[in-house]
Amino acid sequence: MGNFSSVLQNDFYIWIYIKGKLQSSNSYFSAVSQQIHKQVLQEQALTTKTYAKASSAAIPETFQEFMSFYPNIVEDLKEKVKIYDPFGGGKHIEGVLQYNLLGGKKNRGMLLYETFKRMAPVSSENLRTAAYLGWCVELFQSAYLMMDDIMDGSLYRRGKPCWYKKVGLTALNDANMLENAAYQLLKDHFSHLSCYIKLMELFQRSSFIVAVGQEMDAKATYQDVLTFTMEQYRGIALNKASDSIYLPMEMAAYLAGCQDQLTQHTKDVTMEIGIFAAIQNDYLDCYGKIEDSGATGTDIQTGKCTWLAVNFLQRANEAQKKIMKECYGKSDEASIRRVKELYNEVSLEDAYFEFEKNFYTTVKKEIGQSSEIPLQVCLEIIDKMCLGQ
Repeated sequence: MGNFSSVLQNDFYIWIYIKGKLQSSNSYFSAVSQQIHKQVLQEQALTTKTYAKASSAAIPETFQEFMSFYPNIVEDLKEKVKIYDPFGGGKHIEGVLQYNLLGGKKNRGMLLYETFKRMAPVSSENLRTAAYLGWCVELFQSAYLMMDDIMDGSLYRRGKPCWYKKVGLTALNDANMLENAAYQLLKDHFSHLSCYIKLMELFQRSSFIVAVGQEMDAKATYQDVLTFTMEQYRGIALNKASDSIYLPMEMAAYLAGCQDQLTQHTKDVTMEIGIFAAIQNDYLDCYGKIEDSGATGTDIQTGKCTWLAVNFLQRANEAQKKIMKECYGKSDEASIRRVKELYNEVSLEDAYFEFEKNFYTTVKKEIGQSSEIPLQVCLEIIDKMCLGQ
C-alpha cells in the first residue's frame, strides 16, 4: 500500500500506543402510519443541512434521492408481513422500521448508493436498484445495532431510548426480523440478476464476521483489564466495524459489474477506516455528550476492551494500573468517575485528538492520490467522521 501502509504499520501504532419493567409498545405502533411520511421529510431536511456544511451540493441531493425510496421499502415489507400475518396489517414492522431505520447518518447505505452511481450508467432503474440494495445494508446495520444495545445494556441510541427499553426482549425478534427482511428484499428485487448469489454470500459473510466480533467483544468483558492488548482490540474492531464499511462498496461494485475495481489497496484502507470508526466510538462513549452523540456511554462499567483502556495501560504507572484494576468494569458512579480521572491523568483525550488529526491527514492524502472509485466516495465519510460534519 505504499506510503499509507508505512503510516498504518508504524505511525498508526505509534499514535495508538502514545495516546424497571419494560413498557408495552402497543400504543406506539398505533400512531405510526400518520407520522412516517412527516419523519422522512424531517430526516431529509436535517441531514441535508448537516451535509451542506462541508460537502458539495451533490451530496445532500444524493441523500435525498436515497431517502426518497424509504417509503417504498416500508410498503414492500408491510405487504410481505401481511402475507403471513393478515391481521396485523404490517403495523408492527412499520413501527420497528420507523424507530430503528430512520435517524443516523446512513453512511453505509450512502456508500453503496454513491459508489454505484460513479461506477454504473445512471438511469432511473439503476438508481432504484442501488437504493434498494443500500437499504438492505441499512436493515442489516439496524439489526446489528439493536442487538448490540441489548448486549451492552445501552440506554440511548440516536438521542432516544434504545428499542429494547421500549418493547423489552421482543427487540431480539425484531432485530432478527429486520435482518431477514433484507433477504426478502434481496430475493424480490435482485434474484433475476447474475450477481444475486454473490450479494447473498456477501451478506452472509458480513453477518458471520460481525457475530464473531460481538463474541470477542463480549468475552473481553470477563477478562482482567490489565491484560488488554492493542492486537486484541484491533481484532475486535476489524470484525465489528471494518467489514460493515467495506461491504457496501463491495456490493456496489458487484451490482455495477465492476468487481475488478475492488483492489487489495481499497480493502486495506477501508479496514483501517473501520478501525478508526471504532476508536472514535470509544472516545465518544467516554467523552461524548448525549445531545451530541445521541447515546450514553457504557464501556467503562461493562469492562469493554477499548482504545482508551489499552492506551491507558501503555501510559500508566503501576499505582494507576492498580486503581484501574479495582474500578474498571464496575457500575457504581464512584468507580466510573475514578476511571475517567485516571484517563485524564495520562492525557488520553489529548492523545485521541492527536491520533485523529494524524489519521485524517494521512488517510485523506492517501485517498487523494488514488483513482479508485470506492476510496473517492470514502473521502466524504472521512470528512464527516473527523470534522464532525
